[in-house]
Amino acid sequence: MRDHTDAYNKNFYGGYPVIVKFKTSPNDSVSLGQSYRFNRQEDENGAIKGYNGTNVVTLKANCNDKQMATKFKFSNANAVYELAYKPKDLNRGGQVFNLKHNSEFETATQNVVSTESLKYGFDFSDFKAGINLDFKWSTAAGSDQGLKGAININHQELNFGVKTDYSVNKQKVKSLLA
Repeated sequence: MRDHTDAYNKNFYGGYPVIVKFKTSPNDSVSLGQSYRFNRQEDENGAIKGYNGTNVVTLKANCNDKQMATKFKFSNANAVYELAYKPKDLNRGGQVFNLKHNSEFETATQNVVSTESLKYGFDFSDFKAGINLDFKWSTAAGSDQGLKGAININHQELNFGVKTDYSVNKQKVKSLLA
């Protein structure tokens, strides 16, 4: 049997004793959500000093028959902007093509961290092939720009893939997996 004596301040999923969410979608193209998360603040000994609240507002919109999607997310700590493009004429008949931009503005440091992504894949008879490329950059002093890539080829139950992580600033490969 569970002990509910300390139920408000111990053993909560993710450390949030209270999460309140609201979501509305007036049509297929727009949705608006808001959540409040209250978490406990503890001192170095684990004693609870109080509770802190986080407010998150999310606005999602798509257009052009869901080929373009935009997301804005604002919270106490950051703001996120995301734009995705999935053209229907390139996403049929076994082909997949997606472009995505994601930017996060950190309010405490005033830094922007962005990622540009490309995904392409296709089916050819029993073969499937795909490529993913990500370029990550930041306005933070001393931050490292990175280029990540992956190539996968599948034939029935055989799979071959190569994945790499390249540091643009240091001009060297950080990892290479096959």
